[in-house]
Amino acid sequence: MSSCNIQAWIFVRGDSMGLPGKNVKPLCGKPLIAYTIEAAKKCRFIKDIFVSTDSPTVAATAEQYGAIVPFLRPDALADIMMPIVHSWRHAIEWNRQQSEFPQMDIMVSLPVTTPLRKPQDITDAIELYLNGDCDSVVAVTASNRNPAYDMVYCNEAGYANLILPNDDPLARKRKTRPYDITNVVHVSSCDYIMQEDNYLRGRVKTFEVPRERSLDIRDIWDFKLAEIILQSQE
Repeated sequence: MSSCNIQAWIFVRGDSMGLPGKNVKPLCGKPLIAYTIEAAKKCRFIKDIFVSTDSPTVAATAEQYGAIVPFLRPDALADIMMPIVHSWRHAIEWNRQQSEFPQMDIMVSLPVTTPLRKPQDITDAIELYLNGDCDSVVAVTASNRNPAYDMVYCNEAGYANLILPNDDPLARKRKTRPYDITNVVHVSSCDYIMQEDNYLRGRVKTFEVPRERSLDIRDIWDFKLAEIILQSQE
């Protein structure tokens, strides 16, 4: 694994339903996508940073901050209902067909909507993957909810039911602590991505990141919260 080629890929849709134009929207003086590109640049394992997008505007902004945009992604892959694995595979297939860059062994996917990640988060994820016996590595953060005792659904009569019913009063203490999967970083081999539709079915290792670094910007309120956190760090 020591000689494998590791590439960072940032997959970005041009449109955003929750916050139009958010991926290039200025956040404390820089477009949102710049934070992810700059974090990847500071990871010692990563040499090349690629952006896959359907948007010429996003592409131009990404190139301005030093990322490589080798193509404009097909519109079908940018559909919000399209599973991300298809975009991953599209990037891998492109990589295997070209000769300008080394063939990628490991893909590090860095969603643009998580700008508060640290470069060390990316490094830690890659190190865990290289040193561990696993198919994938994802970053997680402690969840505020636990389906064992404080998550419900409404039945046909309109009454609340526990998602995981349990009559044991000690269930809360006995249940394993749940974690939320974040968009901080995902690491997996290209071979595994090409053969498995759902990376969570494999041997997935996790590492925990603080809640503030896992903030995923989906709407204007997430964006404002990111501004507050960044301003507090100045």
